[in-house]
Amino acid sequence: MCRQVFLACRFVFADNFKFQKTKMVLRIMILALVLFQLLTVQYYFSKITPKATQRIIKLMLLTNFVLWLFSFYRCSYAQAATIPQYAMNQVAQDQWCTKSNSWKPERADYCEVSRRVILKYQGYKTLVANSIGFHNEKFFFLTCAYGGVLSVLYLESALRYYLSTSQFGLFDIIQAHIGILSILLMIYYISSLTTMFLRFWNNVTGKEKEKGFPMKFPGCPRNLEKLENIQKHRNPYDRLWLTNLCDIFGSSFWIWPLPIRPSLFGNGFCYPKIPELNLRDIIEAEESNKVGETIAEIEGDESYDDLKEYYDDLGIFYSGKHLFFYTMRFDM
Repeated sequence: MCRQVFLACRFVFADNFKFQKTKMVLRIMILALVLFQLLTVQYYFSKITPKATQRIIKLMLLTNFVLWLFSFYRCSYAQAATIPQYAMNQVAQDQWCTKSNSWKPERADYCEVSRRVILKYQGYKTLVANSIGFHNEKFFFLTCAYGGVLSVLYLESALRYYLSTSQFGLFDIIQAHIGILSILLMIYYISSLTTMFLRFWNNVTGKEKEKGFPMKFPGCPRNLEKLENIQKHRNPYDRLWLTNLCDIFGSSFWIWPLPIRPSLFGNGFCYPKIPELNLRDIIEAEESNKVGETIAEIEGDESYDDLKEYYDDLGIFYSGKHLFFYTMRFDM
């Protein structure tokens, strides 16, 4: 019932979001709320921190706000790539979108709100009034990260100020009411940040997660899902967590925290996958005496008599995590 009401509200907003003025009003409201948080945090820190550290704190807060502002702007105004037009008989049946009567590339999906096919579609976010996909998923993640930091600092400084003073003015009463909106905004930021991070870590989209693609958590190397589910839905895009993150933020680590769009492989129309081994490749590798040294390099003390068994265990428990290195060693 709640999901139906939520979808109905999104369709109502979808009709209103056709007008750029409505989008602009929403964005101005979010900007005003975040700017109020910034000024309030600076005010509270000026009351509860020594003067020697106030300038450093103001500089850090201003830097965080500028990064949030640029990330929010790029996420809100980024335009999805135009999908080339092909006839229905020119593409595979599973890559044809019946809702838009157009080609649906690999990992793309149709957005019900913006009414178009979005590359690597992650969902529609009302907060930024835009669809999230290949064109702006990094900017949305940075928006939630920097906005979440500012919201947490706002609530922490307000709490410290209230505990250290006994006199409250009109400004304190106003900010107490706005603090409720800040709490809701912080919850939204943290939940969205967690969701997007797990998707980036596993290199999956929202639709792929619904299909049953395995999800691993940081610090948990083995997948605890059911055996038959993992065998049925093996993730071909999961190429180790660091490679997965580089597929989102870029290969240069210095641009990761910056709202700069990296140059990525395929431009959203195709993606690198884990090389697949068939039974013939396994037999040839076993006959060439590469089995023992390869298994020893990967697993250390643990040994396998049958390479096929070892290959299945990798696919079941790691969903390609070690299989990538395993396959690359056979290709060398």
